[in-house]
Amino acid sequence: MLPTLRDYQNKVVSETYAHIRQGKRRVLIVAPTGAGKTHTAAKIVRDAVNVDHQVMFVVHRDALINQTVKSFARWGLSCGVVSGNHKENRFPPVQICSFQSLGRERDLSWLKPGLVVSDECHVTSYTSIMLQRLPKLSEGRNSNEPVYIGLTATPWRLKRDECLGDIFPVMVKAPSYGQLIRMGNLVQPVYYEVPNSYGKDMAADIHYIIAQWKKWAQNSPTFAFTESIPFAKALAKAFNDEGINSVAIHEGISSKKRDRYFHDFEAENIKVLTTCVALVEGVDIPKARVAILARNSDSPSFYFQAVGRVMRPYTYPDGDIKTDCLILDQMGIVSKFGLIEDLEITEADLFNSSNTNKEETGEERKPVKKCPCCEQMVSAQQRKCRCGYEFERLELSDRFLPSGDMQILWKDEAQKVHYAQYQKMLRVACAKNLPFRWADESFLHTYGYFAPSDWRRNAVIPPGNPKMRKAFEEYLQAIAAAESRDPAWISRQLSLELGM
Repeated sequence: MLPTLRDYQNKVVSETYAHIRQGKRRVLIVAPTGAGKTHTAAKIVRDAVNVDHQVMFVVHRDALINQTVKSFARWGLSCGVVSGNHKENRFPPVQICSFQSLGRERDLSWLKPGLVVSDECHVTSYTSIMLQRLPKLSEGRNSNEPVYIGLTATPWRLKRDECLGDIFPVMVKAPSYGQLIRMGNLVQPVYYEVPNSYGKDMAADIHYIIAQWKKWAQNSPTFAFTESIPFAKALAKAFNDEGINSVAIHEGISSKKRDRYFHDFEAENIKVLTTCVALVEGVDIPKARVAILARNSDSPSFYFQAVGRVMRPYTYPDGDIKTDCLILDQMGIVSKFGLIEDLEITEADLFNSSNTNKEETGEERKPVKKCPCCEQMVSAQQRKCRCGYEFERLELSDRFLPSGDMQILWKDEAQKVHYAQYQKMLRVACAKNLPFRWADESFLHTYGYFAPSDWRRNAVIPPGNPKMRKAFEEYLQAIAAAESRDPAWISRQLSLELGM
């Protein structure tokens, strides 16, 4: 039996076909991480195969090839692979192509697709080999050009003279991150940031990362995004030295070993996966709940892709559901780009070379710092404030090390009230020996959404109160017995309450 699309995915397909019928043979599909871009594309690819078109599906990382082949197999699609690491098979109508292999001295005269799909097209469509095949609109097009569909969650280029509107004249949008959260297709992020980090050039610190993970992560499966492969390896080693199983994922690891690591991660035999870029795209492990941002970046694409990796919903074996994800931001990236649920992509983004740090005026918002004299925010590069205060030269070049425990980044005052009300409901449930489900359902009925699991932290047990902890453990054991829960459920509830 073939998979079925969600309503919004069917709408994306229908709107794409409407553009093609109108003669617009290049279409950009923008869908958030976790919205099912590959699933949606598989439907389009299958439709093309059914009318005898050959299809070229382009990926930009070899690690994504096997994953795409497996996804398409669920749609009954047989695929060949054009990549240096795979034996060529020209007979299947769908060819999964690594763009690196397309650029080598390889005979591709046999590959005459009626449909080309460029995955992560904010990267792949601007590679030289793809621009040779499918140039910018301003450079003219071949009358025999195939239908060309781009897929991306983040339709921006960092170079100011490049934008996806140069290649794709029209855009079809899936629902935004915020809409998918409200629909229940993604979970709500809870953000933690370093105190006083706004506008500063922060430096990643391994000891700080681990200390804050222990304090806030609630022992949850974690992706850590770092600035380099050596840092990712060093961070994984440091986690292991603390007794927290961790592995660094990078391009040098074989696909077989990578798959084994992913399997161990899903089984929670590995708790933390560290990476530079290998986990940013094409990784689908819904159980991951925490993202550590330990990489400075001017790329909104990195930020939205990284956070999106942990936003997929998940149902635990005991039936409990994942209601949130935690973003531990050591670098001030959330403040730089904003909350992911507030992101709204418009047609104008087709023609923006970069969405980096822009206010509504469209002007770039440069990094800033606070004047200690008048407390006004000024450019981070400014040596003298208008009030006359002169900054030390060290402040212009040195990166700031994080200090102080991370703090939750509240969306608004209403969210603080909701948090306090939920914690009160949890205490009432415990006092009356009611299951947590009572508090969850009461909150959902009152506010219309599930409270993030992160808000369970220290709701019942005051810090450093062993007597209350013992009573809480007895309460959990009673609920577990009444609901036939296993010891893993009790352990997870303790982690949520204690934050460890």
